[in-house]
Amino acid sequence: MITGIVECPQCGRIAELEPDVQPFCRRCDAPLVWQPPRAAPVDGGIAALAPAPVALGVACAQCGHRSLPGRAFCEACGSELRPGPVRQRRYWVAPVAEEDHAARTRRIAVQVAVIAIAVLLVAAMVFSIWFFFLRSSAWQTSTLDIGNASWDISLTLLDDRPLIAYVDSGKQAVRMLACASTTCATWQSSEIATTLGGSGQGHGTAIAVTEAGLPLISFRSGETLALTVVACTDVACDDEPEPVQLDPAAGGDGDELRDAGYDSSILIGADGLPLIAYWDRRTRQLRAAHCVDVACTAATVSVLTAATEATDDHMPVGGDTAIAQGVSAPVIALRNEHPTRLDLLSCADTACTSGKLVTLVPRVDMSDSTNLLPGYENAIAIDPQGFPIVAYHDRSDDGIYVIRCLDEDCTAVERHAIDTGDDAFHSEPSIAMLNGNPVVAYRATPRGDESGRRLLQLVRCGDVSCSRVSEPETVDGSPPGPHERAWMILSRRPAQLVGRVGYSPSIAVTAGGRIVIAYGDATTGSLKLAVSR
Repeated sequence: MITGIVECPQCGRIAELEPDVQPFCRRCDAPLVWQPPRAAPVDGGIAALAPAPVALGVACAQCGHRSLPGRAFCEACGSELRPGPVRQRRYWVAPVAEEDHAARTRRIAVQVAVIAIAVLLVAAMVFSIWFFFLRSSAWQTSTLDIGNASWDISLTLLDDRPLIAYVDSGKQAVRMLACASTTCATWQSSEIATTLGGSGQGHGTAIAVTEAGLPLISFRSGETLALTVVACTDVACDDEPEPVQLDPAAGGDGDELRDAGYDSSILIGADGLPLIAYWDRRTRQLRAAHCVDVACTAATVSVLTAATEATDDHMPVGGDTAIAQGVSAPVIALRNEHPTRLDLLSCADTACTSGKLVTLVPRVDMSDSTNLLPGYENAIAIDPQGFPIVAYHDRSDDGIYVIRCLDEDCTAVERHAIDTGDDAFHSEPSIAMLNGNPVVAYRATPRGDESGRRLLQLVRCGDVSCSRVSEPETVDGSPPGPHERAWMILSRRPAQLVGRVGYSPSIAVTAGGRIVIAYGDATTGSLKLAVSR
């Protein structure tokens, strides 16, 4: 088939066409007309064909096609051919609307309002999640053992991990709980003795950590009426160690005249051996048992106070003992009777075979006196100088007091009341040292509260003598506020039980300055732990 070379009349583009075909230019879309080929000069004896020039007529005003001369109508679209300009191809361009400044201002204002509302909704959502789910107080509390573990609680720390000895009064058993971390997220509890007798109480269960890093627990056995110790062979004390009867020793004569082990308090002495202070209720004597080895397989028992002529078994002499390591030897705080007073015994040696007794708070029989019944539920700590600081409960006014020795022999003392600023009964103080000043935890019973609520509270002393204290912090037991009550209703949570917490609190301070308190919850019969954040 013979083709022709055509030049676009609109843009000059060269294209090849076939006869009777009327395509359009690929560049400007103008119609193209085929032209027959014309002869070209002979080169090397071979004739080449070349398109012959074609004369074109008038361009169509409608489609721009140039028909052959002499045509009256367009060969492409059939329109009448008239001389005039060729129609140019047009490209559509969207019209640009003029900007309305008022509308633009309104649009921006609406956008800003929408963004502000969205931010407020997100903030409200985040606050609601924090308030109802993630909000935390200054204390992290957790329930460790649910049952009847609310009494005779003693706490010590091993590498900042709480080790707690306590009594399950329902099972009449002494138990020990070892925490894996300071907050006790995971723990292990073991039953180590089931010989507490009908009352089910250890009457002053105490715990210490030996130089071997193992717990040693002392208590009164209700079955043998004797001071008894359990030396654990692992930290969790889950190997069922055999209890050892120290005083009276197993098989001894005259055991029927003894009832030892009340209000035991234990420390690891300067010689690395355990020393236990306790009270013999039947002979009405303060005693000390100095263990012969780390495991306390036996002990040397010393009588530190003489028996009295009192016949009332409910008036102890040497009760509520609390022992600590003084400057040169152990010191023991105790309650004495006839009349009731708070005494301190400074041991003469590491084994405390004897000691010097001084009265810290004498009873003053006056109508306006607040020293009528001092020396109950004693707790002891040592200040940075090595002098004793004793916190105690005075039953005459149900107040908490702190008394500090100003010298090693306690010949001079400072005494201050813990001003809680509320009308409540306060009892069972526990004391520890934080940054050189005491912190005191105690149980508070609000007066006039018919619900029977009990609170665990704490005060921080502003100086070493506790002459200034902070506002009481309620660690546990506060009633739910209006927001918490509303959330309980909306979430259909059961009504909160009346909190009866703070029983037998025992306090310690970690190396990092965190306060740890183990205590009983009588609402559910549980052992609980509170750790400052």
